[in-house]
Amino acid sequence: MVAHFNHPRELTPEAAAAAAALVEAGVVVLNQAVLLRGISDDAATLAALFTGLLDWGAALLPAPPRPDGGDGALPGEPGRGAGHRAGAAGAGDGAGWPTYVLEIPGGGGKVPVDSHYVRPTSTPGIWHLESPLDGAVHVYRDPAVLS
Repeated sequence: MVAHFNHPRELTPEAAAAAAALVEAGVVVLNQAVLLRGISDDAATLAALFTGLLDWGAALLPAPPRPDGGDGALPGEPGRGAGHRAGAAGAGDGAGWPTYVLEIPGGGGKVPVDSHYVRPTSTPGIWHLESPLDGAVHVYRDPAVLS
């Protein structure tokens, strides 16, 4: 099961009991967390979230910011998100280090920022993202840089 906890305040006793019941029943509980501007876009908040989820026995999955930066999500600036992830990772062991990914516009999948699938161009804010699904290269325009 994939949950979407984005802030440690969402890790309530009721949610913990539900996750424990699922884990006890043999269900693998995964979590995707989106970086949300002013809510979960700093390393300390992410570290608290990741630690709490790991205490429940949940595995961590990445969730990308929306390519258009809508709904309060941070635009997918690769350096910024990767920096938050690195800062949060310092708070725990390797299991608490989720991968920061970007979602390829147009349905090309998700790619880890620190992989060969993500390549900067000579233009700030423009990235080439290669789809692991079909090898097609897509242009990613970072709204944080290009707005």
